[in-house]
Amino acid sequence: MLLYRIPVQQLFNSALPDLEYTSMRRTKIFIPFLGLVLAFGTVSGCSKSPYEGEQRFPLTGTVTLDGEPVDGGTISFIPSVETKRVTGGPIAGGKYTVHENSGANAGEYRVEIHWLKPTGEQFLDKDDTGEMIDVVTEAIPQKYNTSTELVAEVSASQTEFDFSLTSK
Repeated sequence: MLLYRIPVQQLFNSALPDLEYTSMRRTKIFIPFLGLVLAFGTVSGCSKSPYEGEQRFPLTGTVTLDGEPVDGGTISFIPSVETKRVTGGPIAGGKYTVHENSGANAGEYRVEIHWLKPTGEQFLDKDDTGEMIDVVTEAIPQKYNTSTELVAEVSASQTEFDFSLTSK
């Protein structure tokens, strides 16, 4: 039987990779690879829409109630045809913006506007946080939300809709 005597230090040195060399090597390979991925992603992103289906349009506009900007409300565009998509978003400082990715397809929409406005009263949240919570009430009349009379016709040339609502 033949035995080899190899010092323990030599055995471990040969079995373990040179960490400094491996780390530098990975960095040298990773950076060009990352550059290729980003370049390919940018080029391919230019040729394809970020969503599938019919063209969508961004929506913008203002919403006021009795001349006061609605702040903290929501606006929803509900299509008259079920095959179209529902869209909408928050209203802040009397303005709303719906970006193209989540925008509306061309067509007719019912518009619902909600605004849970603080009444000035508060109550103690005993169950969760122990903090004072504002009491809110729907400030927008039903004729502009659950029984809406508002309509918007979205098209390539019409994507801005302003709504001046009255409480009476």
